[in-house]
Amino acid sequence: MTKICPVFNTNRMVAEYFQRFYLPSYRRYSLLSREDFAGARLLAEWKSRMQAAWPDITIESVESPPEDEPLSVGSELVVTAGIRAPGVEPDHLAVEVQFSRAGEKAGDSGGDTHVSRLSFDHRDGDLLTYKGGMECVISGRLGFTVRILPTHPRFGTMLEPGLVCWWE
Repeated sequence: MTKICPVFNTNRMVAEYFQRFYLPSYRRYSLLSREDFAGARLLAEWKSRMQAAWPDITIESVESPPEDEPLSVGSELVVTAGIRAPGVEPDHLAVEVQFSRAGEKAGDSGGDTHVSRLSFDHRDGDLLTYKGGMECVISGRLGFTVRILPTHPRFGTMLEPGLVCWWE
């Protein structure tokens, strides 16, 4: 008990919860409630526009090194994604690459899932191109996918039911 108490105790837990959850929630509330909740109205309008546009958002293409080019731990997986997003600004989409061991679903608990956000590169009409890399930090047979989430430049990335687009 004397050996683990300094590591596992309620003081540490409360401090961690405060830093990770309560303080960010308070900051978000402050941002949304200023000026008679102008931020909340702005966010609600933006969410409505994103919900209306979301059915037309698709991942048109994903490019990466050929499968026969092995990656070693420490090397970078470079991914380019072409996203069709009519009427949506590039900074309103969070395009992410996720990789894990082959056969594991991204996000499965207990699995090694790694996520990296791709950066907007250029626009050609409604086709937005995002590029980025991700360091290969685990060995073995790996797989990756791409997903899109809505993100607001002022309010951050939103995890909204029905507003996730996966590469298939």
